[in-house]
Amino acid sequence: RRAARLARGVRDVIARHGCGFATSQLESIVDFKFRRGGPNRNYDDARAADRNAYAAYYHEMLARGILLPPSQNEVMFLCTEHSDADIEETIAAIADSFASLAARGLLEKAYAAAAP
Repeated sequence: RRAARLARGVRDVIARHGCGFATSQLESIVDFKFRRGGPNRNYDDARAADRNAYAAYYHEMLARGILLPPSQNEVMFLCTEHSDADIEETIAAIADSFASLAARGLLEKAYAAAAP
């Protein structure tokens, strides 16, 4: 339930910014890449994601108290210790981080560079 809520929140943030980045959710795993199109299906898909946008996003989230995997090729895992409040805090941090990336032109650049 919490992972589904996080995935919905990520999708909402991405949609508000018009990026078209696919969000995946499987059980307690939530993931998206800075690449337009569907979820990663192969190595070429993974390589097409904008690693500079992810690096900036990683630091934006860290500044907001959310520690993500350091590589864009990893995913977010939820555990039983994550509360509903943690999920809402994470979604708010994602929204703030995306706003910062958008203001710096990084979302537009990632979306344009990652054409399918």
